[in-house]
Amino acid sequence: MSVHIYTQTIYRTTQITNNVEECGPCHVFASLTLAFALQLRKKHGKTSVRVRKTSVRLIKTSVRLIKTSVRLIKTSVRLIKTSVRVRKTSVRLIKTSVRLIKSSVRVRKTSVRLIKTSVRLIKTSVSVQYTYCQVSISYSTLQNKIENEK
Repeated sequence: MSVHIYTQTIYRTTQITNNVEECGPCHVFASLTLAFALQLRKKHGKTSVRVRKTSVRLIKTSVRLIKTSVRLIKTSVRLIKTSVRVRKTSVRLIKTSVRLIKSSVRVRKTSVRLIKTSVRLIKTSVSVQYTYCQVSISYSTLQNKIENEK
């Protein structure tokens, strides 16, 4: 298998085989190369049209690659911005959770105070009932004494 590489002005063929070696101009391809180079010069004024087409394709490909990388950069910037928004939202949610926990603690403390107040009121009520019973007994006793004295 041999690969022939043509240059613009040097009509020399490099033959690549299993043992890499250089040889002189290939007689079969030298005339074709010269004819082709003359045809290019006649048509385009230079012999490097092939190279220019390849370099134009390479430039177009690199422009596409640059556009793709710009799109990727824009996408990553959007993702970073979204990530920042998500982090800010999570921070807000954490702050809200902390406020709710603090409110819950306040409600529990208030609840405990209310229970203590209820217990005091119940004790006071029991005390008042006990006192009422004593007064009632005392009044009954007094009434009985008064009736007995009559």
